[in-house]
Amino acid sequence: MTDAVRRRLSFELGLDVGHLTCALPEFAYTATDASGIVENEICPTFEARLLHPEARPTVNRDEVMDWKWVQWDDLTRAVRLTPFAFSPWAVSQIGQLDQRRSKQQ
Repeated sequence: MTDAVRRRLSFELGLDVGHLTCALPEFAYTATDASGIVENEICPTFEARLLHPEARPTVNRDEVMDWKWVQWDDLTRAVRLTPFAFSPWAVSQIGQLDQRRSKQQ
């Protein structure tokens, strides 16, 4: 699984990572989009550290529509204040990751 995560990070974002940890191994969700298509996904969620901390994404536009590099605290604040601006599974993942982070500190 970690090899696949590394490949996708490189292919989609042009990023190489060193340290990689499966933070939410059991994360899963079910969601229905506006057209009625149902997604039922099992999505283990990983935390990674860049191999080169100064690196910035070079996105593959065939894979990534939009992105923004933000500080963790800014992201969690935005999700708390405007959850409707994020996918339901991102809101859940970010909340669980933030709880995990709080327990580790």
